[in-house]
Amino acid sequence: MFKKLLFLIALLVQNAFAAQVYVEEVGGKEIGASEREAINEFIKSSVQNHSSYDLVDSKEGAQIILRPKLLKLSETYFLKISKIENGKVTKSSRM
Repeated sequence: MFKKLLFLIALLVQNAFAAQVYVEEVGGKEIGASEREAINEFIKSSVQNHSSYDLVDSKEGAQIILRPKLLKLSETYFLKISKIENGKVTKSSRM
C-alpha cells in the first residue's frame, strides 16, 4: 500500500519544478490520532524524498497544497488526496 501511496503522491506533484508544497493535516471522521499522524508523516516524507519539491510549514507562498482525507469503512481505509494550485483543485486521486 505504501508503494502505491508514494506513486500517487508523485503523480500529484509531477508537473511542478522546484515547487514549494504544503501538506494540510489529514481530514476525516472516525479516524484515530495515530492513523492521522502516520498518514501525515508518510505524505510529508514522500514529498521530501523528491528533490524537485520543497516542503513548507505554511500555506502562504506554497505553490502546491496537498489536501489528504482518510475515510474508514469497516476495516478498510480509503485515502483521497487533492492537489490544489492557485486556489483550485487541479487533480484528485483516491486509493
